[in-house]
Amino acid sequence: MLRRPVSGSFGYRALRLITQNCYERIVGNSYNGANGVLKLAATLLKVMIEPGTPASTRVRAAESVLSHAAKTIEIEDIDARLRELEAAGQQHQNGSK
Repeated sequence: MLRRPVSGSFGYRALRLITQNCYERIVGNSYNGANGVLKLAATLLKVMIEPGTPASTRVRAAESVLSHAAKTIEIEDIDARLRELEAAGQQHQNGSK
């Protein structure tokens, strides 16, 4: 991936939106839209509980499920904190005008 310096908050936001859009397109194209993540999770869970699946594969699937769950929690936490900071910054800007 080609990386160029990004300046200013607009540049970082634009880069983040582009990256997110690319990821969503990949998931959407591979797994038919919004249900893609659920299908991925269902596949991993099925591998975890399938009796004929080797133990190492079941363990790896379980690791993957736990890892994705932890990342989801972290992202939601960061998103909530960011919204709070943006709201506080907006209130500060409105109060100093």
